[in-house]
Amino acid sequence: MNNLAGPDITISAGVAAMVPTSTLSAHTLVTDADEALNRAKAVGRNQLVLATD
Repeated sequence: MNNLAGPDITISAGVAAMVPTSTLSAHTLVTDADEALNRAKAVGRNQLVLATD
């Protein structure tokens, strides 16, 4: 398939989820997702990595 972006579009994503508590902040959630995204990018294209604790 050809399109304006090029022949292929790929995505790498980092996913994090948490149940809010008084000791876990939104910053923790974003940091976990960012770290998962970095791991996805390191593995290669078209990757989805879940954050783990």
